[in-house]
This record gives sequence, structure tokens and C-alpha cells, in this order.
Amino acid sequence: VEGSRGEGLRARFSHFDRDDDGTLTLDEAAVLFCYLFRLQPLDADGDGALNLEEFLAVAASALEKKGATQHHVEQSAAEGRAIFGELDADGDGVLDPHEFYAYESGSYAGAVAWRMFFELADGDKDGGLTVDELVKVRENQGFGGSAAYYHSKRWIEVIEAMKGSEATRVSDEAIEL
Repeated sequence: VEGSRGEGLRARFSHFDRDDDGTLTLDEAAVLFCYLFRLQPLDADGDGALNLEEFLAVAASALEKKGATQHHVEQSAAEGRAIFGELDADGDGVLDPHEFYAYESGSYAGAVAWRMFFELADGDKDGGLTVDELVKVRENQGFGGSAAYYHSKRWIEVIEAMKGSEATRVSDEAIEL
């Protein structure tokens, strides 16, 4: 990369090289490429991060193109503010490339789906799941068609096949949500 883009990349490289070894690991490179190709075009003020307004503008633009009602746009903005607050791990009011990557890569959505799954499955609300609870969650009306369902469909099939073997408890400490 030559010219001003190359200089900009060199200046930011250390931000992505978290272990300061002069090279990017696969995970570090993934954040860099997310920054270059996804975050940077959305970064209207060019500060290298997304503020709430920039983050919300993405969804608002897509909804307007689809002809969404004002109610849907407002609902999306409220959801976006909540998501932004959860993603902004350091509470500085902007999503840096690492925080944005959690959203863009789908890991944030997956974690939300798993939290929902755990809450639905933990029938006795004791903070742990039994095999019976994992099997029974399929009957919960809130589960079918949810993101948690799509993230866990195959796992449930395997657990159902295990039913009848020694029931083991899985604590929410053992499953990192």
C-alpha cells in the first residue's frame, strides 16, 4: 500500500497489533479488515471509531430504503442505542474497531442469542441447566423461531440423543455467555 493510504495504515497498525510483536495474528487481522472495509466507510467524522449517530445512521438508511414507517425507524433507533451501549465496553461513547468487530462478526448477536437460550431453558431459574431442561426448552413458545433456536438447533438434537444417559448439570459459569 503506497501513498497516504499506506501511511494511514502504518500509523494505525499498532492499534491492531495488540501483542506489539510487529505482526498481526488471524484475530488481529480480522479486526483490521473489518475496520478498513466496514467501519471506515461508516465513520463520517473520520476519527477511526463510530459514535452513536454514525452507528444508528446505518440502520436508519436501510430502513428508509425499505420504506419503513416512522414507528419502525424509532423502534430500531431505541434497539440500536441499547446495542451500542452494550458494545461500548470501555464506556467512552464510541465503538473502536475492536468493539465494532464484535457486532460486525456476529459474535455479539450470538452471545445475545445464547443468553436468551439460557434464560428460556433454565426452567427452575437456578443458574444451571439439566439435560431435561435442555430438551424441554424446545416446547417453550419463546424459543421456536428465535435467534437462540437457530444458534442451538443442532446442539439440541445431540442433547436429545444423550437423554437417558447420566444427566449432567451445565452451569452458567461453564458456558461463557
